[in-house]
Amino acid sequence: MKWKLTLTARLLIGFGILCVFLAAIGVFSLTTMGTVNVKTEQIIGNWMPGIGKAHQMKMATVQVRQMQGEYIRDPNNEQLIQQMDEAKTELKLLVDDYLENSLSEEGKGIAMRFFTDYEASESTNQQIITSAQEGNIKGAQLIYDGNAARFFNDITKGLDELIAISEEGANAAGAANQDEYKHGVRIIVIAIILIIILSIGLSIWTIRSILSPIRKINSVLQDLAQAKGDMNKRIQIDTGDEIQITANNVNKVLDTVQHMVNQIRTSTAEVGASSESITLNCSQLSYATEEITGSITYLSEQAGIQADKTNYALNLVNQYCESLQEMASNSQETYELAMKAYEHSEEGNEHISVILNQMNVITEQNELTLTSLQHLQNTLLRIGEVNGIIKNISDQTNMLALNASIEAARAGVHGRGFAVVATEVAKLSKDTKASSEHIVGFVDDITEEVNKVSTQFDQNTKYISEGTAQIERMLQTFMTIKTMNNQVMNNGAKAKEEANDMLSTVVEVVDVFNLINSLSTEQSASSEEISASAEEQLSSTHLILSFTQNMSQHSEELKKLVEQFQAHDESV
Repeated sequence: MKWKLTLTARLLIGFGILCVFLAAIGVFSLTTMGTVNVKTEQIIGNWMPGIGKAHQMKMATVQVRQMQGEYIRDPNNEQLIQQMDEAKTELKLLVDDYLENSLSEEGKGIAMRFFTDYEASESTNQQIITSAQEGNIKGAQLIYDGNAARFFNDITKGLDELIAISEEGANAAGAANQDEYKHGVRIIVIAIILIIILSIGLSIWTIRSILSPIRKINSVLQDLAQAKGDMNKRIQIDTGDEIQITANNVNKVLDTVQHMVNQIRTSTAEVGASSESITLNCSQLSYATEEITGSITYLSEQAGIQADKTNYALNLVNQYCESLQEMASNSQETYELAMKAYEHSEEGNEHISVILNQMNVITEQNELTLTSLQHLQNTLLRIGEVNGIIKNISDQTNMLALNASIEAARAGVHGRGFAVVATEVAKLSKDTKASSEHIVGFVDDITEEVNKVSTQFDQNTKYISEGTAQIERMLQTFMTIKTMNNQVMNNGAKAKEEANDMLSTVVEVVDVFNLINSLSTEQSASSEEISASAEEQLSSTHLILSFTQNMSQHSEELKKLVEQFQAHDESV
């Protein structure tokens, strides 16, 4: 048995192979690009920062060397010591970061050797600092130009080597990344060429397997489309696909068309005989229908005039009804606005009452504060009186101390102890007098400020009283507004009820006119329908007559057209 594939299977196989190749290229491209991206991230995240850190370590080492020379010239500059310590700390952090993130084992070894050499040079650096601090500038300079210089040269060479290794590693990683990218591009280009060749081969195979059967089908259909040819011909295709199914369906269509041609030949003869009889009957019916149509048309015109007059009266009543509806709507809106104004006036009264109560509380608190200030003024006056008493006592004590000193001087050697006590008492009296004078100054200042505050509170009390009076007048105004809004609301409610009553009456009148209009319209519509039916019947009669004549003509044309096909008579 010959192996056959359907058209769908062929297309699926071709497109499936193309999709597999495209998917393989896509997966390979993603894999290649992923590898390139990983290596690029390594270059950016590890190799390039490693080069930068190596240069930073060299710059930090040179900076420490320069600060050592500056410190020898200026040993009293403590800020240089702090800066050198910070630079050394930063250098150690750079080395630790390089050892942690670098991908080059050789670079890590050089970094470890650099760190060891740098730690070894710390003792020499400390000798330079100690000599400079002790004033031995020449000794510090000799160490700086000798051992320290050798350490610096060795460390610098190691850092140059570290920089070179880091740059070589970055260049090698970049070259490997570029080679990987070029290799992937070559494979993708080769795969694209293979896909193009495969697509061309599949296209040729598909076209050849499809076009040959289609040409056979077109040959038969072309004869049928030109309304001539042998109706007994059939399409012979054995491909086992959708085209064979199409050919079989075309053969079935040809069978059906052949059967139809035979039936049309039989029917055209019968139609020709019937059309002559129908033409005669339609002519008689057309004359009777024209007379009926004239009578009905006159009746329809009279009914239309009556309906127009009724519509005019109904439109006037509807306009009056719309005006009443608008008036009722305005009354309702006025009522609602008055209700809202009444509610807002109620709310305003409540707020004003609350504010008035708060103003009364403020007035009471202000009066209490004023009373407290007056009490404070009285207390300050008492403090002044007490301070005056203390001052008098101090003056008397000073006089007593002076008298005691005089008596001690008279007593001679025996009065020395008493003289010392008198001196201390005199000193204490002077201090007490000075303190009392200082207190008097403070009390005067406080008294002045209290008097200012008391005056301000008197003014505030006056302002609060005036504000309270204004609020009370505002409260009376709101009460008046509330009363007026209540009157407006009542008038709006009455107007709304009257408008609704008038609207109900007008609606009843509109219903009566609608009934009259409906009857007139119905009568006019009935007349028009009868007239239209009569005209339609007349038109149908003419149309039937025309169709009958056309049918007779088409029957002759169809008979001539069918005779062009070669078909076996099924009755034979």
